[in-house]
Amino acid sequence: MAAPAPKALFSEYRDKINETGLALSMAIDPLKVNLASPSGWLALPLQKNPLYTHQQWRSPSKRTGVGVTYVHMPLPLSTKTLVWLR
Repeated sequence: MAAPAPKALFSEYRDKINETGLALSMAIDPLKVNLASPSGWLALPLQKNPLYTHQQWRSPSKRTGVGVTYVHMPLPLSTKTLVWLR
């Protein structure tokens, strides 16, 4: 795992973000995330199982989507191992 990036880097990046076309930021507790989804996109149902919680947003054209996954890890596993188990 890489070391976390310094807060100053995130603050600098956030100042450059164009938020046009995004809905208001909201907290989604099951996913442990605050997000601003694209305006007009459809939130698909939240999917939960013992390994992860997942939600997707689909564009009006149904050609593009974005999703968030919160992984519940009972044991520390590397990213490569997790991908292999998928």
